[in-house]
Amino acid sequence: MMRGGADEAQMSKIQESLKQTLKSQSTNKNSMKQYSEVNKKLANGLEVSLNVIVDLSKILKNYHVFLDEIQDLLGSMDTMYADDADSIDELKKLTDKAISKLNSSFGEQLDDIAKTYKKNNMDSSQLDDLKKFLNENVDPDAADEKSRKSLSFQTS
Repeated sequence: MMRGGADEAQMSKIQESLKQTLKSQSTNKNSMKQYSEVNKKLANGLEVSLNVIVDLSKILKNYHVFLDEIQDLLGSMDTMYADDADSIDELKKLTDKAISKLNSSFGEQLDDIAKTYKKNNMDSSQLDDLKKFLNENVDPDAADEKSRKSLSFQTS
């Protein structure tokens, strides 16, 4: 009879342990779902941010083309003042610097994101496309050495 009581006590302990394990697994599963939702929202926000930066870069590049056209137009006018040419050149330089700074910052962010993607064996092809876009739209005369370096993928 004594043995039956010990077996029942041991079975009761095992059952209680199983209940606790199942409860813990359920809690962990709910936490995972919540973290997964937050991660999905952050990923969507990141994608929107990346697209905004790409669009802004395109706008600045178009603005630069517009300034080129204005400069050409003013250059063809006989009544142009020397100061006007300097002002347009200054606007172009400032625009080039803004594009370079934006591309540099964006490139550094892409490098950090790419490292995380590669560390977690995630597809980084979209990041590669964005990086390619940046490299194609950098004015080598305007980009300083730091900007050019940041635009090469750092996969190590």
